[in-house]
Amino acid sequence: MVALGLVLPAVIGDPTRGWVRRVLAFPPLLWVGLVSYGFFLWHLAVITQLHRWGVDDDAGIPLFTLAALGGSLAIAAVSWYALERPALRLGRRLTGPTAQTRTLADDRAAVAADTSPS
Repeated sequence: MVALGLVLPAVIGDPTRGWVRRVLAFPPLLWVGLVSYGFFLWHLAVITQLHRWGVDDDAGIPLFTLAALGGSLAIAAVSWYALERPALRLGRRLTGPTAQTRTLADDRAAVAADTSPS
């Protein structure tokens, strides 16, 4: 119920008001959302490597957590800017317009081409 109470105003509420929308529009939080898939992919590898290096025993839990977060975000950023974003751009170039970028005129032209007598 708490999560629903936080999400509903963000989805349904006035886009110019509300503390939930202000928090969700915070630029560093938006950037974390941008690289979040890479974070998901890399965080376990970072944690495992930190364990191998013995950082968890030497640094304690708070410092280990910061090192894991920082390392995961850094690798996720490299992953986004060097791999994911170029791959998405290439995919858009190869497939042409998608439903999100197509216009009504594009759709009408496609229908006209499909229905014209051969």
